[in-house]
Amino acid sequence: MRVWFYSSIVSAIFMFALSFICHGFVLGDFENLSITLGAHLIKSAVAYLLLGLIMVVVFNKFKNRLAHKYFGLFVGVIIGLLFYSFILIFGDSFMNSFIYHSFEKNHILFDYSWQMVEQGLGGLIAARAILFFGSWKKSI
Repeated sequence: MRVWFYSSIVSAIFMFALSFICHGFVLGDFENLSITLGAHLIKSAVAYLLLGLIMVVVFNKFKNRLAHKYFGLFVGVIIGLLFYSFILIFGDSFMNSFIYHSFEKNHILFDYSWQMVEQGLGGLIAARAILFFGSWKKSI
């Protein structure tokens, strides 16, 4: 149980850091938030913890495929697409940012692409963390 918990935390921290770098530094989206930065960071942290947990639950269901090198990446990409679609439908994305105000279609395509990369790497990290923490636990 602890292996899955640790893996979801590691994955969540990794995805949160990627998001913070992309949206905070590269795109400058934090300047145009409709909520306070603190509230946004808390919402993001909860969302990434949820994403990490969903990934490890899926990995638990398909334990025998974890050894495949790219299974985590594949699962992360699929979960990222589904999660961003849900967020986009409920209007909680950076679409209202004035940087993208006139480029909404480009923003959606960029965000979908970014979510595929971010959650794909998060899934890869989660799968590798499960294997790492699982082997670490056995060696103690």
